[in-house]
Amino acid sequence: MGLLTNVFPDDEFEEKFQAVVANISTKKPIALRMAKEVMAKSEECGSLETALAMERNAIQWLIYSPDIQAIMDEFRKDPYQLTSIQKEMNKASDAK
Repeated sequence: MGLLTNVFPDDEFEEKFQAVVANISTKKPIALRMAKEVMAKSEECGSLETALAMERNAIQWLIYSPDIQAIMDEFRKDPYQLTSIQKEMNKASDAK
């Protein structure tokens, strides 16, 4: 399965490709593994409804992973600090 989200001119390809790779590398490995599995299995689902149900199940599973629970523990201590950091990270990621 291929996934095309951006097209770059030849002279910009290497630079843009490295930026995409750098962005992906900042993500949690467990979330990347789950996303890859969901995309691979979505072709086998037979319907959009079934594929979305599988995606919801994956998200629910991730919520209880130790990585996410550690983040949630920090969030519970100081919700404003974590959300402000995440907003800045999102803005930086979107700007790329």
